[in-house]
Amino acid sequence: MATKYKYIILANQIREQISTGYYYPGTKLPTENELCLRYDLSRQTIRQALSLLEAEGLIEKRQGSGSFVTNDRAHSTNPNGNKTIAVITTYIGEYIFPDILRAIEEILTENH
Repeated sequence: MATKYKYIILANQIREQISTGYYYPGTKLPTENELCLRYDLSRQTIRQALSLLEAEGLIEKRQGSGSFVTNDRAHSTNPNGNKTIAVITTYIGEYIFPDILRAIEEILTENH
C-alpha cells in the first residue's frame, strides 16, 4: 500500500469539505496557523496543501487576507479530472425538454 504525503491527505480533506459545501464559494479558510493546530501538521505541510488546491482553482490566496474558496467553479475538477453536469427533469419526453437538452449539449460541446 502506497503511503500518501500528509499535504495530499490534507488537500483531499479540504477538497471534500469544499465539494460538500462545508466551505462554500467566498468562504475564508482558517489561517495557516489554525490549520496547523487543527490537523497537527507543520506550516510547510499546510502551505503545500493550500498551494495544491490553489493550482486546481479551488481556492485563491490573497496576500495579507488569507485563502478563500473561489467562486469560479468552472476551473475546478474532481480528482479524476472530469467535469460533471447534472440535469434533472420530470419526463424527458415532454415537448420542451429535448430542445433544452440539445441546447445544453451544443453549448457544452462548443466550450468543452
